[in-house]
Amino acid sequence: MTPKLFALIITLVEVILHMWAHRKNAAAAANGDGHRPDVYYRSPMHVVTRNFCEVCRHERLMGRVGKLQDVRLKQMQNYFRKVTRNIA
Repeated sequence: MTPKLFALIITLVEVILHMWAHRKNAAAAANGDGHRPDVYYRSPMHVVTRNFCEVCRHERLMGRVGKLQDVRLKQMQNYFRKVTRNIA
């Protein structure tokens, strides 16, 4: 088996496993019953494929956006607490 063919087969298997992991996680989240929140399925080479997978990139970026919004919310809450203390 040539190295190119071997790499192609490994890539194909990884893509299939990556898609399976996304479907398994989505089904477990949608089902809700019996789903353990600490179980998250990943493909063996998830570190490599997550850079090219749009679903993984979207999840990672939405996590960053959520953190930024949490920081802004906390800043606003602190500001309004300070303003209301000065009024009273």
